Amino acid sequence: MSIIDRPSTTGRRRRPSSAPVPLRRVTALLTALATLVVGGIAMALPAAALTSNGTGNDGGYYYSFWTDSPGTVSMNLNGGGAYSTQWSNTGNFVAGKGWATGGRRTVTYSGQFNPSGNAYLSLYGWTTGPLVEYYIVDNWGTYRPTGTFKGTVTTDGGTYDIYETTRTNAPSIEGNSSTFKQFWSVRQSKRTGGTITTGNHFDAWARYGMNLGTHNYMIMATEGYQSSGSSSITVGESTSTGGGSTGGGSTGGGTSSGCTVTATRGDEWSDRFNVTYAVSGSSAWTVNLALSGSQSVQNSWNATVAGSGSTRTVTPNGSGNTFGVTFYKNGTTTTPSATCSTSGSSAGGTGGGTTGGGTTGGTTGTGWSGSCSAGYVGLTFDDGPTAGNTTNLINALKSAGATATVFPTGQNAQAQPALLNAYAAAGLTIGNHSWDHPHLTTMSQSDIQSQLSRTQQVIQQTTGTAPRLFRPPYGETNSTLKSVESSLGLREIIWDVDSQDWNNASATAIRQAASQLRAGQIILMHDWPAATLQALPGIFTDLKARNLCPGTISPDTGRAVAPSGTGTGGGTGGGTGGTTGSCTVSVARGDEWSDRFNVTFTVSGSSSWVVTVRPSGSQSVQSSWNAAVSSSNGTVTARPNGSGSSFGITFYKNGTTTTPTATCAVA
Repeated sequence: MSIIDRPSTTGRRRRPSSAPVPLRRVTALLTALATLVVGGIAMALPAAALTSNGTGNDGGYYYSFWTDSPGTVSMNLNGGGAYSTQWSNTGNFVAGKGWATGGRRTVTYSGQFNPSGNAYLSLYGWTTGPLVEYYIVDNWGTYRPTGTFKGTVTTDGGTYDIYETTRTNAPSIEGNSSTFKQFWSVRQSKRTGGTITTGNHFDAWARYGMNLGTHNYMIMATEGYQSSGSSSITVGESTSTGGGSTGGGSTGGGTSSGCTVTATRGDEWSDRFNVTYAVSGSSAWTVNLALSGSQSVQNSWNATVAGSGSTRTVTPNGSGNTFGVTFYKNGTTTTPSATCSTSGSSAGGTGGGTTGGGTTGGTTGTGWSGSCSAGYVGLTFDDGPTAGNTTNLINALKSAGATATVFPTGQNAQAQPALLNAYAAAGLTIGNHSWDHPHLTTMSQSDIQSQLSRTQQVIQQTTGTAPRLFRPPYGETNSTLKSVESSLGLREIIWDVDSQDWNNASATAIRQAASQLRAGQIILMHDWPAATLQALPGIFTDLKARNLCPGTISPDTGRAVAPSGTGTGGGTGGGTGGTTGSCTVSVARGDEWSDRFNVTFTVSGSSSWVVTVRPSGSQSVQSSWNAAVSSSNGTVTARPNGSGSSFGITFYKNGTTTTPTATCAVA
């Protein structure tokens, strides 16, 4: 059953007024049709033709068929993964074959899709905990699905636009009145037939904060709404197990000593490709990668990768059990193989600071010796990373025990991945500064979207965390830009004080400009001017004399605030195993409705943690995902459930809109 909104004649999306009961509650199945007599001639219709709602198995594949307009549509079960449909002036229907339990599959399909009006051909499924309805759309009729644009993913020979929508009080596999997200990958060019590597879409969605839960059914579906047409589709699954010249597949990798690693081939370019590795069985592991030919590593995310030559050793850094690597082909396209072994206690992690709290507003470090009684200011540096200056800038901040916010361009971030990770390792907050610093207010919305989303992607792939702050080039903004920022979950950050370092200001002038800062304010500086580096020691001295401290910038208010946590800085991270060490948790407000709102909590520094959440007023928990959550005496306790280091909670407001606070302890 599809419960997505449908386009009305005006192009707006709505839900049919008489919503059907959930498909998985429908048990009626038409097993055969009676013989019809037309003009005195007996005509036997196929026994497997369906005209009533039903689910079941045919030829080793799960099928589902639902319509709100019986008599206007039929589905024929043709054995194996094959089915066909015909519909005429129908209301709404969904029919398809696939699997009773979806997941990371390499799906193949072929056939014909002939709509007249609005219809979709898509890989369609559901998850629970969180409840999500998802679509990977390869073809459509007169209406192309859309929503809040998140970014793109290039896979299986095409580029897909990623959207997110929300359904409220709608029927689902859990009941007739549910609120849930819909995740969409919509191919930029239509096709009927090919391969859909689901893991590539799931990973791309996760990079944009769109997290799936436990898989329910998945089908290659034909769907129509107030239209006519026909389809004939055969679905199957690739048996690729990784490696080989054609790349990974979702089951590559290996097992050793208590843990398992699977490899999934991702985005690919002429000179390089991505591979995502998922470890199960332990949170304290070591993965060995065997590169082929002259392959080399360009960058990695969500783990620490070391070594040289044809082997790489990968260890967790507190970002969960899924990591990724970008490999330069250097003439060889084979997916590197992987084996896994456990490495001691299941708790802790040696590199939490590398991609942990730093990029989302982590700790300042304990080296800052001044009083913070007058408040916090935001030191910001644009246009990096740069080969000549970034290391010196980081060292200057570290030596003073200061933190800052950096706004790299996507172009520079891609060219200098090691320096981008150095920002994160130093505990600096990393924002988005467009791809190549254009005048965005003169550009179309689609071009603006490309500028920001490409930068989001390269920073997230390199550091493991997507930015939440955006600095518009030249400080230029308008409503179109703000709309794109909002669609990507970005907070626009301008400045209160311009240091003029970009205009060849002297170190003395830059220091004088910084002396104007007041609590909560932000100063514009840049990564590259030598005079800025020369001014920093004097700036730090002046701040201490005025009882001001360098802080982070809140994505909720856009103002400088105290850094979260009390650790020793991004570079030191969590403990080294066992129950020692520390962890920090960042809090990010999410979607909001009249009676409730979502909050995402991200833990860094340890993979064995307990987070204590303190709701405000009479707030209560509606639901949660990606962690084991319990409530008692006005507090909420969350523990990892193997789904990574980020989890979410939906809170009922009950009259209070304040975002709950959270603290973290190593378990």
